[in-house]
Amino acid sequence: MATSSLSASALKRKSMQSSMIDFLLSLKRQRVTGESCPVQPTSDEASKTQQESDRDSPPLEKRQRVPEKETVKLPDCWNTKQWYYFQEEYKWLYLKSGNIGCSSCKRAKSTGLSVHNNTQGMRVSKVWADGEVGPSGDGKAFRQKQLRKKIMEHKASAGHLAAEDILTAQQKKTLVVAVHECNAKHMESTCRVFDTAYYLAKKDRPFTDHPDLILLQAKNGSAMGRVLHSNVTATEIIKHIALEMQQRLVCYIRQHKPKITVLIDESTSISNASTLIIYLRGIFGNESTPVTIYFGLLELAETNAIGVKTALLSYFEKVGLTKSLLHDILIAVCTDGAAVMFGKKGGVVALLKSEFPNLVLTWHCLAHRLELAVADTVDEVAGVNHFKIFMDSLYAAYSMSPKNQRELNLAASELCVQLQKIGKMLDTRWVASSYRSVKAVWNCFPALCKHFENASKDPSRPIRDRSKYEGLLKKLTSYSFIRDLGVMCDALQELKDLSLSLQKRDITIVNAHRRLVSQVRIFIAMKDSPGEFASAAQRAVDEGKFKNVPLSHGRSNSVALNQNQFYQSLSVNINKRCAPDSEKELIASFSVLDASNLPSGDECILYGETDIQKLCSEFQLPARDTIQAFRLFKDFGGKKNPEALKKLVVCMETLPASNADCERGFSAMNLIACPTRASLLVETISSCLWVKLNGPPFETFDAKLYVKSWLAKGRRSAEENCCEKPQQNNHTEYLQGFGGILQ
Repeated sequence: MATSSLSASALKRKSMQSSMIDFLLSLKRQRVTGESCPVQPTSDEASKTQQESDRDSPPLEKRQRVPEKETVKLPDCWNTKQWYYFQEEYKWLYLKSGNIGCSSCKRAKSTGLSVHNNTQGMRVSKVWADGEVGPSGDGKAFRQKQLRKKIMEHKASAGHLAAEDILTAQQKKTLVVAVHECNAKHMESTCRVFDTAYYLAKKDRPFTDHPDLILLQAKNGSAMGRVLHSNVTATEIIKHIALEMQQRLVCYIRQHKPKITVLIDESTSISNASTLIIYLRGIFGNESTPVTIYFGLLELAETNAIGVKTALLSYFEKVGLTKSLLHDILIAVCTDGAAVMFGKKGGVVALLKSEFPNLVLTWHCLAHRLELAVADTVDEVAGVNHFKIFMDSLYAAYSMSPKNQRELNLAASELCVQLQKIGKMLDTRWVASSYRSVKAVWNCFPALCKHFENASKDPSRPIRDRSKYEGLLKKLTSYSFIRDLGVMCDALQELKDLSLSLQKRDITIVNAHRRLVSQVRIFIAMKDSPGEFASAAQRAVDEGKFKNVPLSHGRSNSVALNQNQFYQSLSVNINKRCAPDSEKELIASFSVLDASNLPSGDECILYGETDIQKLCSEFQLPARDTIQAFRLFKDFGGKKNPEALKKLVVCMETLPASNADCERGFSAMNLIACPTRASLLVETISSCLWVKLNGPPFETFDAKLYVKSWLAKGRRSAEENCCEKPQQNNHTEYLQGFGGILQ
């Protein structure tokens, strides 16, 4: 009987031990806090069946296996099921002596990672970090409610969020450092590959040169690794470098929020893709004055105003310049005078103005306005149009006939004249190119006359061609043409200098306006006082020969250029296009910041303060501080520029006079996307432009920074072994026939 009773009690004890072990195995795996222990079950819970325990507990693979003796009490208002629920919802919860705590705050505190943030006044909660948070109040339901409330408040607290961010950043940083150390031995050869790809983009070379340059360097003894040798890899490397550069610029803008101007223009690539080029003007990095930098090239799905505006804002959003940020920093938009860009009601700038009400200025490029003013003069003055038609005839005679070019070179060598290229005049190119064309005719005049004379007497040419060259010779050696040539050389020389000054990157709107007003006065004065070329042409007419070539009266029906009408038309059109009355008020407001405009005596006391206040309102600057600084500026005679006034000066200098940089960007695009590289994607062209226009010179480029970010993204190094080495082209078959002669 005793034996039977002992055996029954032993079985019962063994069953209870088995239930206890199963219960311990059913606990949810805790986060690593160093103090998490299984919970001591209550008597009611211990009596549950194995089926109920399996139903309430987490899956077996998530159960925490711990020694049986290490036990910790739950808060007295919770049972095990409630603890499982809350820890599933809030992964950072842990238990300690019947209280709860936050493992994230504890880890942030124990590792000593910026527990206190002085700039924001946040501190990790000590009671949560030490696991001393417990229920309060009377009654189980009320204590449960209070504990839930404490958990929710801690979850949303600034200290807890900061601790989570610190741990996340530490984990990422640790991962990146580990990756860098692992790939340190591959850095050198990968940097050489990056330098090679960077050279291709900087020098506008095709990416198909990349494998050959790798082979050349390997032949010269440089370790170039096993992989990253293909032209496709070179494209990916340039895209990576360009993206890193752009992200660094965007991070600077987001952090410092400098005032910027957006310059845009639309064109078509060689593959007939409609593209929009974007430049930004502002103070970036260590620059003391605003600079204009290339920002991006994007393909347009629609070329109407809405399509351009949508593509522009979407691109800004994509790279990290959000609308809210642009509301704070964007002060102006500059573009050319195309209707889709500058339409008063439905143009791109009008749509942007409605999108960003704080936009101070929408500016029509002054260099393009000058071209429009010259085109107006060509339409108004008949003599200019006739002169242009004759210059186009000269261009057609030599640009379309290699025989004529060869004969002209021969005539020039006989006369010891340095030949210059004759191009089109007053076409879509800048007016400076027109000056080069008329100057080429002026310098090559004897060679042109010699060639036309020989061609008009050449028996091998048809009679029609001989008559054409005879007519060209009569026109070229006429008195009226020589006078017109002198006047056009003088006018185009002045227009060339004006156009180039308006295209300078550092010219401000005030300086550009001053230059335009001065040029208008010069043209008015030149009506009665001929310039250098016109005076030389008049002397040649009086002598009857020009550069030892006899002159004649020419045809009686030829239309001569009226010098007075021509200069008057130029001055009126430039003043109307480039210095309209609608902009004079803005220019006058900016002019008060020019020290040379400061009056003397009592007039200087309140001079310009109304304009300064208005400008501060436009640029969202503190008016009183700026006015006080402006008074100091006046007291020192403009020799001292206080810091508060510098902000206004920078805003003024950030406004561009022209968007000539966009035209330079398209010229660079055409050098990259040439006929032999017409299949390049717009995205690839944009990356090449980033490297070419914004990247440091090849000699000073440091590839290590970009290689580290490349490897951190999981990309291959040049020494990668888990991939097949690319096959090299073998030319031995080609050389077998005569290789012994060559080597």
